[in-house]
Amino acid sequence: METKNQLFIHPTDNCGKNCSFCVYAERRKDKKDFPHLDLDRGYAKKSLNNLITGAQHTAFSGGGEPLLNTEMISNTIAMNPNKKYMVTTGLGLNTENIEKDLSQINDACIESNSLCVIRISLDSYHNNLDFDDNVDQVMKWFLDKRWERVRTCFIRGTVAEGALLLKNLKKYCKENKLFMFKKKINKYTYATIINKKFFQVILRPTIYPTEEELKKEDTLLKYIDNMLKIDTEEINLGKPRSCRGCRGCDSWKSGLENGLDITVNAKGDITLYGAEVDVLGNIYDEEITYDLLNSRVDNNDVLKTLQSYGVRDVMKAFLEDEVLGAETAKINYPFAVIRELMEKDPERVKYIIRNLPNHIEEKGKQKIKRFSR
Repeated sequence: METKNQLFIHPTDNCGKNCSFCVYAERRKDKKDFPHLDLDRGYAKKSLNNLITGAQHTAFSGGGEPLLNTEMISNTIAMNPNKKYMVTTGLGLNTENIEKDLSQINDACIESNSLCVIRISLDSYHNNLDFDDNVDQVMKWFLDKRWERVRTCFIRGTVAEGALLLKNLKKYCKENKLFMFKKKINKYTYATIINKKFFQVILRPTIYPTEEELKKEDTLLKYIDNMLKIDTEEINLGKPRSCRGCRGCDSWKSGLENGLDITVNAKGDITLYGAEVDVLGNIYDEEITYDLLNSRVDNNDVLKTLQSYGVRDVMKAFLEDEVLGAETAKINYPFAVIRELMEKDPERVKYIIRNLPNHIEEKGKQKIKRFSR
């Protein structure tokens, strides 16, 4: 039976932008060599084929600029037919290289009868919020239907800059005499039609927002509450969920208890997305399958406990922890909290998760006491 999970692949940790806000910036400091995924090493090809075959959707993103390892992306797409892909890029290359890379990905999609969405990160951190230079050129390529299989472009911004992003997009269209129609799908998603071409705008919280940014963004629990209204179903970290109103690639949820959202980082290590408490394997060291990963999750008491509770209960426990509560509030994005905190205090993270049943039971007793007064 086919799962409908999301698979996130990080082709490289290298990036030419060095944005000050980037959660990976400190890890890049003073480094000359960065890990790149290599299909010809070990069991990489077999492992990625297994994971992509069982995934509803595969996203190339991560801690670097994916287009700095386009060869790996295009080769992966070419050998996995009839699939849906997305590449998230900050457009940190010159336009000549971007055109070459997207054309190469398009050729791979033609070969495998697949489709690929390009998602551009647009914000002041990437210095591209004015829709100038690379962004202008890429949007014109999509308006001109430059590629047959790489034919949809999404725009990803931050919640704090959402109003400015939409204002600048409207200004860009006006200056270029482009007809624009915009419809708000939900608080974080806008369907935008520009000259009969679809450009979806997706807003996400800023990780480690400044005080000024936080004034324009939701707190951690408020964001989760809004997500739950959009998803209408419980959200468990590391498990498939709906796409928060996008609907562009079908609903993610499979209804399968063993569906897993997987991340493969640039070193080949595999973790659950948003639940990076333990490495479940490495694509180079052995042939990875979903059966193998499901077995390892089933035998991992921390992950099993974590997946037994909704994301709101989990984040509330982290926020109320005397050691990591303040840091959790600073991160302010539910799918980055565990990843970031594991870098700082892995033992405490696991303690909080193992203690979730007691924490939730105690909170329930306190609630009953308040109501009975």
